[in-house]
Amino acid sequence: MSRRAYFHPLGRRRALVALVCWIGSTLSLLVYAYYQEKILSTPYEHHGQYEYFADTSLLILVNRLLATLLLSLVAWWRGQWRQTVRPVAPPWRHALVTLSWLLASVCQYESLKWMSMPTQLLIKCIKSVPLLLIGRVAYGKPSDRIEYAAAAGMLLGCALFVATGPVHSARWAQHTTDATDTRGGMAMLLGGGLLAAFLLFDSYTAASQEQLFHAYGPQLSMMNMHWQNSVLACLLLAGARPLATPAAGTALDGVRYCWRHPRMLLDAWWLSLSGLVGQMCILLTLREFGALYLTAMTAMRQFASLLISNAAFRHQMSPLQWAGAALVFGSALPLNAVRQRRREATAVHGHENA
Repeated sequence: MSRRAYFHPLGRRRALVALVCWIGSTLSLLVYAYYQEKILSTPYEHHGQYEYFADTSLLILVNRLLATLLLSLVAWWRGQWRQTVRPVAPPWRHALVTLSWLLASVCQYESLKWMSMPTQLLIKCIKSVPLLLIGRVAYGKPSDRIEYAAAAGMLLGCALFVATGPVHSARWAQHTTDATDTRGGMAMLLGGGLLAAFLLFDSYTAASQEQLFHAYGPQLSMMNMHWQNSVLACLLLAGARPLATPAAGTALDGVRYCWRHPRMLLDAWWLSLSGLVGQMCILLTLREFGALYLTAMTAMRQFASLLISNAAFRHQMSPLQWAGAALVFGSALPLNAVRQRRREATAVHGHENA
């Protein structure tokens, strides 16, 4: 944003909205990441026995039920009930977004059972590298040398992180029977596959939501989008619960676990509340600034999540792993900056040619 654009009233408003999006999404999703790791990576105690939570689909269902309830209360309190629940886009378009979001959530949660949160954060951060290569090879999109250098730095940092210290979760370490796999190669393979699927579905979700906002404009509010997706998610999960539960258990195992460990339900409440606030900030970002600005925000938040995860859960990261993480996040910032400048230049040329 230029100096002249900033001092224009619309420029100041846009800068304020950008700041609100950044602060709101960062704080809420930091809380979300903390409770996500706590629920899926640490055991809960009951009468001297420690148990891990395993029913991922139940956690997502509780998350969506609470989100639907909170959104409904906010819509009623603001007198916007009809505008919130009335479909604006065709239901099948909301269903595609919801399904991809559900698949992304399941893959993300399941991957935490295998790999540590710092490993997951780094792999999430380098998701822009495959997009850069695909855009160049498949579509002939131009790229600067800075972009290639930043992408190489991110890949080098990720390789350094994986090769110089443990990448598995504490949960996997307690259940594995392979004493020779001290760094968690199998955990990296399984968790990495799940995380790759998460990145695929998550990218599709963000792109689809951005297309919906562009297609329906102001008629499609953030409340409407989120309420429709939450209700559809509850319906899909309620119907798919018997298939989504662990193979060795039943649909009631997760409910029994929550009965034995009520503390987990409180953590799930904070997870749902922080996730709802974060999702609203994400939707506001997509509507106002697009997916590229969201990617830049995400890189900074993931580095903060890495610090909090290490402080709260005491991951044994080696010095070289810290160096690799710094290289990844340090390379992500110039990559996102170059893309943001190109996006602004494209928007200016588009307005000039209109």
